[in-house]
Amino acid sequence: MEYYSTDGHDSKVSLREAVMRSLAPDGGVYMPCSIPLIPSALFKNMDEMSACDIAYVMCTQLFGTDIEPSLINSIVRSTLNFPIPLVDMGDNRYALELYHGPTESFKDVSARFLAQLCKYFTAQNPKDRKLNVLLASTGDTGNAVTDAFKGIDTVNVFVLYPHKGVLKERLGNSTKKSGNIIPIIVNSDFDHCRELIRQAFTDTTLNRRFALTSANSVNIGRLLPQTFYYFYAYGQLTAKLGHRISGFTVSTPCGNLGNLTAAIFARAMGLPINRFIATGTSDNGLWGEITGNTLQLSDYHAKALTSNIGRINRLMELDPSLPGKIECHTYGSDEIAETIRKRFKSDSYLMDRNTAMACRALDSVSTSAEYPGLFLATASPRKYYSKLSRILGYETEEPEHVHETAPHHLPHLTTIPPTLAALTKLIEKYN
Repeated sequence: MEYYSTDGHDSKVSLREAVMRSLAPDGGVYMPCSIPLIPSALFKNMDEMSACDIAYVMCTQLFGTDIEPSLINSIVRSTLNFPIPLVDMGDNRYALELYHGPTESFKDVSARFLAQLCKYFTAQNPKDRKLNVLLASTGDTGNAVTDAFKGIDTVNVFVLYPHKGVLKERLGNSTKKSGNIIPIIVNSDFDHCRELIRQAFTDTTLNRRFALTSANSVNIGRLLPQTFYYFYAYGQLTAKLGHRISGFTVSTPCGNLGNLTAAIFARAMGLPINRFIATGTSDNGLWGEITGNTLQLSDYHAKALTSNIGRINRLMELDPSLPGKIECHTYGSDEIAETIRKRFKSDSYLMDRNTAMACRALDSVSTSAEYPGLFLATASPRKYYSKLSRILGYETEEPEHVHETAPHHLPHLTTIPPTLAALTKLIEKYN
């Protein structure tokens, strides 16, 4: 399959180039030139299939012309070797728990798949330059990506942490030494970390000298695997309900809109998702709204949520009915905390703040046995012990990794100013 840039259809690239570059030379992000329809026979048996079996069928449709089926099978089974429970929350509403992987985040699914793709592509020609993965993180992304890529000696992973704004309970093992993992403290905030990476990807000279790519959902190799769990959720829904459903609602928290984009891709591949709800915090204003056939962002969120907007708007061009199926909900801190307390009191179900946004949004819409709804539980509540304790008003069992030191207190980490020259010097050192 070939891929094109959202900023222009002219140049098409292979899966290998799309994964190894992330961003197109014109600054756009990659989209598949065609979106395959999943065979209808799969839906008849999906309630009896494992997540690995479903993902394998999907991968052969998505990547079968680029990767041998036996290798696809190996990648899928090494990626999805942990459970993804669908929890019945009552009233035809369900929580899809995506945090049972090694770093307790939904990002484990797609980061592990991307890592195996990169390992495969870099091993094809041992004489090629090392691949350098650049990402900014305040915790969860860094954890998932470093765990997925550790030990792949053909890939360097540079994780940029801001000096301010990192929650130590989100760090896990991402700042521990590993041969190909290079954690870096940037003497600035998270916005500057992201800006530094943007400068690196758009610097022509730097990209001629080094092979650079991203491990965020800007990379099509990390985005497309996120469609897997929606198909698996459909299978689990039909199994729990005892019948095939006509459609269902998906409610997701918003980060870089990867989960929303993946859900829309899943619909384009034949999954009967009839309603999409994307949730964000309202402390900084409405995060987005559908205007005509495009998704418009607020000024505050425009910097953070740009990479998948082009994909969403392309998908809406392909399906004129989509704009009427996407809703943008926003909630303040008090509303989010209220949802956490309410669910814990009524069901003894504890959730992190992002998951609570998606849960609250789903609670606001109608569901039925014919049209159930699910929200994504994206991170283990164990990772947010201190915040959740304050919200609930009493102490809960504390996870062991809460006491780990924040990254800027770890003496072995490199600290750099927020300049491209400083980052370039580090990249040179490891290549």
